[in-house]
Amino acid sequence: MDKKILPDFTFSDLSEISDENLKESKTVLKHHLKFDPSQSVTVSNLHPVQLQNIILSPSSQLNFGEAIDLSKYDLSKLVDIEKSEIELPPSPSRNVVHDGKKGFNNFHVVDSIEDSSFERELLASGAKSVLIMSDTAYTRNMKFYKRVVGILQKNGIHFVEYTNIQPNLDRKLVFRISEFANDHEVNAVIVIGSLSTIDLSKIVLPKLIKPHLIRLHKPRLAKSVLAPNYTLFSIPTLVVPDLRTNSRSTLKNNVLFPKLDYFGDTIFLTNPVDDSNGVFYCVDLFDELDSSKVWELLHESFFRLILNFFDLSLSPQAVDSLIHNMRTISWYLSYYDRGNSFSNYDRRQILKIIATSLNGNAFLDISDFWTWYRLEGALSYLVNSKKCEGLALFLPTFIEVLSKHSIEFRERAIELGLKLYGTYSVEGLIFRLIGHIRKYKLPISFLDIPQIKRINYRFLLLLVKKSSNSPFFNKITKSIINNLTVW
Repeated sequence: MDKKILPDFTFSDLSEISDENLKESKTVLKHHLKFDPSQSVTVSNLHPVQLQNIILSPSSQLNFGEAIDLSKYDLSKLVDIEKSEIELPPSPSRNVVHDGKKGFNNFHVVDSIEDSSFERELLASGAKSVLIMSDTAYTRNMKFYKRVVGILQKNGIHFVEYTNIQPNLDRKLVFRISEFANDHEVNAVIVIGSLSTIDLSKIVLPKLIKPHLIRLHKPRLAKSVLAPNYTLFSIPTLVVPDLRTNSRSTLKNNVLFPKLDYFGDTIFLTNPVDDSNGVFYCVDLFDELDSSKVWELLHESFFRLILNFFDLSLSPQAVDSLIHNMRTISWYLSYYDRGNSFSNYDRRQILKIIATSLNGNAFLDISDFWTWYRLEGALSYLVNSKKCEGLALFLPTFIEVLSKHSIEFRERAIELGLKLYGTYSVEGLIFRLIGHIRKYKLPISFLDIPQIKRINYRFLLLLVKKSSNSPFFNKITKSIINNLTVW
């Protein structure tokens, strides 16, 4: 309606309008119109009752006894109508580090271990006797493994080997490895295996330095000890190459009275940082990995990037870098799932992303945020499931429960959904993640995992017990498991 033809009228005129007049909007204030009613155009977006409420209950919107110009008022703002458009959520508040975190600069992405600085760094470390740790005998027979052995033999360095570490991880294994190493007077350790095996070596190393250390989860003693210098080199295979073995991420800690020790019977091998003296990611590893293992490797990398995103102290530049890496890994997943093979450039890009996710650029210091990985570790402990399957299983409910428990987590989850998928809510993020999980046929419920035949109370109770930090503060863990059983 043209603003020039709008009438002026007083509140006394408005108060005289009856309900019958409201039913026919053309007759409202007809006697005040300065033009022919037949030439007027009626635009009515309001229900008559709503219009009556606006007119008869003006409160602060109208001035009694004064002339009112309706052209100055937007009546649509006075009506409580739900907006159809979704507004962009505000950026979450966080402690911004402008320069970004400085991670370890100890990793190398190389075509082959023979073409790297591994030999030079090994000789510079003064290694005289080396312990080589590996997952299984399958890893020990790989060409990838034999190249490392060839370098040691070439330089006349004495070495001993300890293999078949996976999948039976327990506290006695740590003592056996440390005793074996001390018997051969090793002063350097080379780990060739999955990330869990590399994490296990970080527990073995304190035992080499302090042989009488008993409690593994409290390695610091009040009494100072003069310790020799040990060098640790990591050559990750990222997953266990053996098709018959799944990598476990928990160490069974046998206690004297299991029924009385509620939370002392598992140690989680989920170290977010590989702080070895040297970490060598070799591209030629892909030549000997089965396609199913490459598939697991990509999924685990994608989930690790999601976990790193919840580091609340990340700088905006680090956040954008993580999002870029997630999209890259997601693209490679889709590309590989269609039956394509990776070029040498693709392999290097994947390994660079994995290396930067493990060099300390992101570090979660909130215990509750690790519930996701603890649940996966407990599940692999109970049924020996694949790591990528356990992470996919617990991811949607983990985000759902933590978003209700922590405001900071919820804000970061909204930001993740917005930047990764273009969603505007936690629910939208969960929906897209479930779509990702179903696309690649990962488990969405307990019974989707082949090793789980049935779900009973005892299984759920053990899952809560193995994944909880304490017997009293496990509300989040219980909520995640309860929500998951609905599936």
